[in-house]
Amino acid sequence: MIGLSFGLSIVPEVSFGIGSKEQNRIESNPEEETIKEFAELYVSKFLPLKKDPKTVEILYPGSNSDVQQLSLGIHILRGSSVAKVRYVYTEIGEFNREQSVNWHNGLDDLISQLDGNLVFFLSRGLLVEPQVTTYSKHEWLVKNIQSSNVREYCFKVPTAGETKELSLVLGYNAFEERPRLSEAEESYFNPSFMEQIRSNYWPVKPKAGTIYPKYARNEQFSTADIILSHQCGDFDLLMFDYLRAMLDPRTERKQRVVLTEHPDKNYALIKPIPQYKVEVEILKHKHYGYVRGEGKVGAVLFTPI
Repeated sequence: MIGLSFGLSIVPEVSFGIGSKEQNRIESNPEEETIKEFAELYVSKFLPLKKDPKTVEILYPGSNSDVQQLSLGIHILRGSSVAKVRYVYTEIGEFNREQSVNWHNGLDDLISQLDGNLVFFLSRGLLVEPQVTTYSKHEWLVKNIQSSNVREYCFKVPTAGETKELSLVLGYNAFEERPRLSEAEESYFNPSFMEQIRSNYWPVKPKAGTIYPKYARNEQFSTADIILSHQCGDFDLLMFDYLRAMLDPRTERKQRVVLTEHPDKNYALIKPIPQYKVEVEILKHKHYGYVRGEGKVGAVLFTPI
């Protein structure tokens, strides 16, 4: 797990706003059944294979202010011996004029949305004792981007018999740029897939002065036990980023699970990837991200061989 002993300012009591609109959305969201099914699958099938079953790290690239996914961590904490779940959220904005986002209006707006959305869990006692830390110095911060920010939320999670921990670290404009492909890397992916991912957020001919960020930093992919592929903006490019990270020799070789839309599409592309055994488990529930009752939702398990 990445150390966070850097410069900081701690706000032990935060006004999380009203959040009623988000509370209603979470309560009625059919994704909750999918998340619960995946949590049960993870605890029963994948967690026993983990070297350290006391902690689980969940990476959510392109998270926006979506707190629905925190219920996964709560289900895991309540249904297993895991003592702590750590989320890493990544989000971007305000750094490229050509790539402005429309789902939030900058850092302050995103934080306001996130704080308000957390009311759902706080008001029901699912998360308690919130503490918020903003880091003035952190290895993820990008020096030449003023809005680069790392913010951590820490909560206690009441469960039967004991209180456990859940944390959320938001990296906003705290990215690495996507490097050029090596010849060896290009050989891992079929040409039609490469053509598809180079057509939008990562063009073959990059514009001068334009930054093309990865969905997450290499160390974030490396420490993740679970990766959430959920309405990320460019499904194929996120898939490329986490597969590329797993092939990087700097990445820890360990079991990872991806909860994803369209796992059948993923499997056709990742089966030839060396160094990992790949298994796909299709979930019964079909509401997650871009999949709204039609299509498939599943878990893709990567196991080092």
